[in-house]
Amino acid sequence: MYLDYRLYFLANNNDIPSSLLNDKGELLSLNSLFEYFPKRTLAVSSGRSFGKLIDSQIANLANKNVFKRSGDGRYSAVGNMLLRHRIDYIIDFPVVINKELNLKNNPLALKSIAIANSPNYSLGHIACNKSPTGQKIIGKVNKILTSLYKNKPFYHAHARYIGGADLDAFNRYYQQVFHSTISQLNIPH
Repeated sequence: MYLDYRLYFLANNNDIPSSLLNDKGELLSLNSLFEYFPKRTLAVSSGRSFGKLIDSQIANLANKNVFKRSGDGRYSAVGNMLLRHRIDYIIDFPVVINKELNLKNNPLALKSIAIANSPNYSLGHIACNKSPTGQKIIGKVNKILTSLYKNKPFYHAHARYIGGADLDAFNRYYQQVFHSTISQLNIPH
């Protein structure tokens, strides 16, 4: 299970007002965010797609609110721009953000939020030929994985790639997908 794209901002930045959130605590839209904060900036890498929904919201933002970074190293450059307070927001995968923060000697605290109506997570799948042998293999793999869902090492195999800003969301989706409560795993909150 992989958490999908989220909007990131520095923790010491102003929180996003509740009027911009839906009942699940997700950002209603990027457009509503920049209507409320018209002087803030989102940095994106040129040529990168975040899926139809987020791409269409970015396309509808005013040019002054979107900084497009091109060139070599553009993906890590937008993260560095956020950490250096040059922009206000970026959109990325939690595992990428966590990896980047772990590379920093003195990482700053980040907050993140999901964008309403965008996917919250993606599930990985094993590809296999639809032959009888392939189906047998998939059946065995599914049986093994299903038995591991409520297993602490299985949880940690996923959670270790998630930073503090995203762990609560990950735990919520993990419980929904794998029908396993965090308390069953004896994981501290």
